[in-house]
Amino acid sequence: MPDKAPEIYQRVGLNYNEIIIKPAAQEVLKANTALHNVSEILMKRAEIKSDVQQTMAAWLMKYSIDLKETALANISFDP
Repeated sequence: MPDKAPEIYQRVGLNYNEIIIKPAAQEVLKANTALHNVSEILMKRAEIKSDVQQTMAAWLMKYSIDLKETALANISFDP
């Protein structure tokens, strides 16, 4: 949200991606994918993307960051 940028800069600084966005993305993605078994993740990709986007948008809004779109790419699984 452009009008909130000075506030984010003062509270977080220029490293907001590392401090806010990346940790939020990791946490939200882990929480949402944990609800599905591996075989479902590929079949329900659109549903998971939607859930991740909604959860991320709510999380980031607490920091006055307006999420426009998420993308799920390069999903990998531990052995």
